[in-house]
Amino acid sequence: MDTVSAGTPEAYRGYLATHPQGEHASEAQQRLEDLSWDHLQVAPTPTGLSQFIARFPNTERAAQAESMMEAAVFDDAQLEGTVASWDGYLLRYPGGSWVAQARSEQEALSWSAAISGNSRAAYEAYLRRFPDTPHATDAAGWLRASRILEVQPVLLMGGTWMPQARHAALVERVKQELSRTLLPALQRTFVVRPLSTMTAVELGEGHPLDHFGVEDGLGVLVVHYSDGVGRAFEPSGHATDVASDLALYVPTSRVPELTLTLNASTPARTFGETDDALHRAAVAAWGQVLIARLPALQAHKRDP
Repeated sequence: MDTVSAGTPEAYRGYLATHPQGEHASEAQQRLEDLSWDHLQVAPTPTGLSQFIARFPNTERAAQAESMMEAAVFDDAQLEGTVASWDGYLLRYPGGSWVAQARSEQEALSWSAAISGNSRAAYEAYLRRFPDTPHATDAAGWLRASRILEVQPVLLMGGTWMPQARHAALVERVKQELSRTLLPALQRTFVVRPLSTMTAVELGEGHPLDHFGVEDGLGVLVVHYSDGVGRAFEPSGHATDVASDLALYVPTSRVPELTLTLNASTPARTFGETDDALHRAAVAAWGQVLIARLPALQAHKRDP
């Protein structure tokens, strides 16, 4: 038989394709299995093992290949060393030989990711997956510490298009708007400390938590305010466009736990035509934007 002389897997596959019921079909099938198995021992990859099982499903070696394939998938997961790679192993072999080790590796990687992320989202994601591990207590503690009972409000004044002579009055206007809208609303949920006002120059390269300290249960709420000239108002004035943002810092992280954009502009229907009157209207509109975002701040209240 020329196939025997060639002695290659391709030759035996060719013979079987041409003579599936031939006199030597059984022998050819066995030799093809032997050659495929020998080749597999050199490089037992998951793909190669899977192909062997598909080609020789009802053989003794198929069962051995299944065990080898699990080991290969485990080795690949260990080599990749990611949560996703261990997910792949556990999904494929939920009752496998190395399930306990896979889960342990998966938990350790997830905990490292939570620590690196150091955010509410990161620790909540960890707890959803691992609610009953030793680190779950630490994660729950971090989450509780990130909730607040008190607020230190900080008005961080940026630039304005108003004349230099009006700057002091502008600062008072913005402070009054905060004291009229956001601060009393916050007092219904938190203990609110006296408003602190500073400029970006005064803050410099410092961090708000460095200025006001890290205290359990205290959130530092930084409201950054700036404005610029807006659209023309007939007959002679201009609207004010307020560009503002809010950042809430909590004791557990130097990254803001909450950031919000709070922009506003002089409404179309406004009493008064001077730039100052139009500016006052813009600041009042900004105050209403602050009130509208109150629920996002209230969500950070610590439970009793």
